[in-house]
Amino acid sequence: MYLEAFTTFFSELTDTRQSAKITYPLEDILFVTLC
Repeated sequence: MYLEAFTTFFSELTDTRQSAKITYPLEDILFVTLC
């Protein structure tokens, strides 16, 4: 429930990383950072 709300809230952010260098989705990185 909370993870879905977190993902919905932060899905509006644009991911400016280079697509070839992305290992983890932006939402995962933000979640781990906030934890």
